[in-house]
Amino acid sequence: MKNPVIKISILFAVFLSFSQFSFAKGRDAVLDKGQHRVRPQRPAFSTLDLDGDGSVVLEEFKRQPIKRRSHEEIFGHIDADADGVISEQEFNSHKPPRRAKRDRNKSN
Repeated sequence: MKNPVIKISILFAVFLSFSQFSFAKGRDAVLDKGQHRVRPQRPAFSTLDLDGDGSVVLEEFKRQPIKRRSHEEIFGHIDADADGVISEQEFNSHKPPRRAKRDRNKSN
């Protein structure tokens, strides 16, 4: 392997393969200081309640960035009584839906 182009190409291919594997394994989780996978924290209710009235309407909720699904779908899951407003109690008691087992296996 005297040709430097071949060496560089092989190193690049190895690096690219490793980075793709690492990205796929950790796209939904981050590592804490003890190197354990943890889910990103959800925002505090006060950061969603932009006008400070103690409730969050869909227009306030849409100002927050989300990675998956639509704002309307997530808002509907959190708004337990379907009154179009998320109270702090609804927000704090909401548990995000878990992905189906087959979906989790696809990401591994």
